[in-house]
Amino acid sequence: QIFKNRATGDDLYIGEFVGSPKKVIRQDFFMGRVDHQLTTSTNVFGRYQFDDDNSSEPQVVGNIEERNRARRQYVTLQGNTVFNPSLLNSARFAFNRSAQFSDAFAISDLARTLTFVPGKIMGTLTVGEERGTPTIGDVGSDTNFPRFWVYNLWEFGDDLTYVKSQHNFKWGGVVRRIQNNNTVQSESRGQYTFQNIEDLILAKPQLFGGVPIGEEGYKGIRQTMLAFYMQDDFKMSSRLTLNMGLRWETTTDPREAHHQISNLLDIRNAKETVYPAIDAFFKTKDLNFQPRFGFAWQTNSKATRVVRGGFGIYHDLVVPFAFNQQTSKYPPFFHRLRARDTTTLAATFPNAAPLLNLANVAAIQMEPIASTMPAGTKYNFTLAVQQQLGQRNLLEVSYVGSQGRHLTRYIQLNYPNYEIVNGQKWYPARGTTAANCFGPNPATACTTLNITRRNPNWDRV
Repeated sequence: QIFKNRATGDDLYIGEFVGSPKKVIRQDFFMGRVDHQLTTSTNVFGRYQFDDDNSSEPQVVGNIEERNRARRQYVTLQGNTVFNPSLLNSARFAFNRSAQFSDAFAISDLARTLTFVPGKIMGTLTVGEERGTPTIGDVGSDTNFPRFWVYNLWEFGDDLTYVKSQHNFKWGGVVRRIQNNNTVQSESRGQYTFQNIEDLILAKPQLFGGVPIGEEGYKGIRQTMLAFYMQDDFKMSSRLTLNMGLRWETTTDPREAHHQISNLLDIRNAKETVYPAIDAFFKTKDLNFQPRFGFAWQTNSKATRVVRGGFGIYHDLVVPFAFNQQTSKYPPFFHRLRARDTTTLAATFPNAAPLLNLANVAAIQMEPIASTMPAGTKYNFTLAVQQQLGQRNLLEVSYVGSQGRHLTRYIQLNYPNYEIVNGQKWYPARGTTAANCFGPNPATACTTLNITRRNPNWDRV
């Protein structure tokens, strides 16, 4: 569709391209389970779940098709043995595997032949400013492709239950082996940016972004998780039951299968610290003790009022899901290139091979992780009173509280210096009518639709 000047009817030579490519999605799922009584005291069961799906979606222009494939498989085996009426043991083994692949494929001769990086399909072409909304964006394959995540989780656990008199004891533990394999790419097929459409027609790019030959954002992260617990349900009387327990869990320091480990331990360091100076991305803490306590108290003999309460400490262990994205692109194993010499870019376009060297590495971009990462901690407490009203009504009043500590967050460590304009940290109201008004005291500030009150902390930066 070509737009016209409404006044003269002349063509503006500005058009809108509209397309509606067909997206195809397929998904298959099935599950199977087997139960078997081995002996009079032992039974086993096994379960297998399979979930497979893929999708394909051509780009509107029609040169590239994006495809996603995912497969999830879960295997569980468990055996239960009753040694005597008071002693029961349950052992289990599980294996979970989740795999997801995302990539772009050339479906036209143009995308196959217009390659920026030798041996790869067409990269990304953008028209417009380097930052902000481009005039024409993301023509070609996505800058983040190819990517994949393959996650293997091996688990073995055992639980022992012993009942004696008024006590119901439980002990148990679990061991999990985590194998996280992923690659997170950026501009591996190259990206050219043109300032405007005229420069595109003249083949005069202003910027090229890419990755040096031989580098990729792959990491094989390995961790082991351990946990043990013990608890007792103690029936002190017919009206009072106590639940007491203690759990401990931890993870080993995350390592990389091929020793591609690095981290920026101090923002003032000129270079990152690499293996073998460090053998893990960060250190974990092992003092993750989690006491639990709860009670249920029937306050009268008619059982019309019950008071329940509890307290517990819980930990959110730091596993690869929390950090695998940034560690995939850590230098010195992965670099981002930025070539800005317009003369060289124009002379070599679209062949980016001469640019794929460390001489064009931009300022090092890195999201370092704290050298020691304690697990996130949650303190949770509850108190509830339940009162029966008549034969059919129940009234409950409850309180639930929690507090979190050691929560992970992102912090900008290398921020630019700011400048205070005209020596003022606050811009005074101009006294003009405001279309919208929002302030600390709307009743006063918005009565006349003028902003008349400043923030009490206006002089703090």
